[in-house]
Amino acid sequence: MKPPCEIVVWYLIPGIRSVLAKELFSLGMKQKEISAVLDITQPAVSQYLSDKRGNEVGFCDEILEMIKDLAYDLKNEKVDKRELIPRMCEICRRTKAEDILCMLHKEKDVVPEGCKACLGSNADSNEIIDKKGRISTEICKACSDDPADYIPFYDI
Repeated sequence: MKPPCEIVVWYLIPGIRSVLAKELFSLGMKQKEISAVLDITQPAVSQYLSDKRGNEVGFCDEILEMIKDLAYDLKNEKVDKRELIPRMCEICRRTKAEDILCMLHKEKDVVPEGCKACLGSNADSNEIIDKKGRISTEICKACSDDPADYIPFYDI
């Protein structure tokens, strides 16, 4: 079984970048500007805009809104490069809470019944949610119902 982080790298991050690139483009940014802001190549931006890359993930309205907010903040220089990673990580964390990562994992790999590796809704957690992407610590309860076994984990 592939680890969830492999699904994140191959599908989820490109999906987020695709929506983000399209939003930035719709806000009037040129491909070269988008590539500089996202620290990716201009050909990658072109592939995101033409759906040749990153088009395999469907996001719920809440996550799309988070991506749109990030695009707006990037366009208006309200977010610098230091803040981009925590904002992207928060979007990624929300995909876990919405079971998007879990569904994608099941679609792309053979996942055993009862798997909680993606830490979706089946793995309750105490979440500190910050829509601006500030890093939060969650307590993972994926493997146990005993509070003594809860362990903090730090998202990618």
